[in-house]
Amino acid sequence: MIASHVSRIKFVHCTLFTSREIRNLVRPGIVSASRGRNIDNNNDDDVDDDDDDDDDDDDHHHHDHHHHHHHHMVMMMMMMMMIMMMIIIIMIIMIIMIIIIIIIIIIIIIIIIDIIIMIIITIIIIIIIIIIIIIIIIIIIITIIIIIIIIIIMEEEEKEEEEQQQQEEETQEEKEVEEEEEEQQKEEETQEEKEVEKEEEEQQKEEETQEEKAVEQQKEEETQEKKEEGEERTSYNESIGETKRKKTN
Repeated sequence: MIASHVSRIKFVHCTLFTSREIRNLVRPGIVSASRGRNIDNNNDDDVDDDDDDDDDDDDHHHHDHHHHHHHHMVMMMMMMMMIMMMIIIIMIIMIIMIIIIIIIIIIIIIIIIDIIIMIIITIIIIIIIIIIIIIIIIIIIITIIIIIIIIIIMEEEEKEEEEQQQQEEETQEEKEVEEEEEEQQKEEETQEEKEVEKEEEEQQKEEETQEEKAVEQQKEEETQEKKEEGEERTSYNESIGETKRKKTN
């Protein structure tokens, strides 16, 4: 705006300077033209007497006064024209400046709108990026939680498997111990049975021997009884025989 005012002042100064130069240039031309007219009039009046010179001088003086008034009117008209031109030029410059200012304002408004739009777009993009980052963080957290849960489940399964293995080993050991105990018991039972059988066999054998001994004793008793009976019979027979002999005798 300051530059435009300075340019206006320079333009007005130049126009004023040119108007002065035009005035200085036009004035001698008008004077010369008036003098040319006076010369023509003097050439026409040379035929008259020298008495008419004073009248010519009066006419010339009157003509110069009229010409000066005409020149003043022309200068006023030229000044008015120059002022009108200056006003028109200033108006045109003002219109141009207003148009330029309006264009600049429109451009500034457009730039501001563009800046606002860009800011809004950048804010939206930043919000979208933040949302995406949050979603990615949530996904990462969820994956980490899932991985931790899977690891915990795997550890629990491993623990269960280890416990099962331990239980199986314990059961196997218990089974082995039980089997050993059973075998020992069986062996002990078999030994006991064997001992019992041996004792029973021994007892049976003893009983059998005792029975045999009893049978033998019975047999001996029977033999002894038979012997006794035989002896008695023999003695009886002998006695009978003796009695018979005696009777016969």
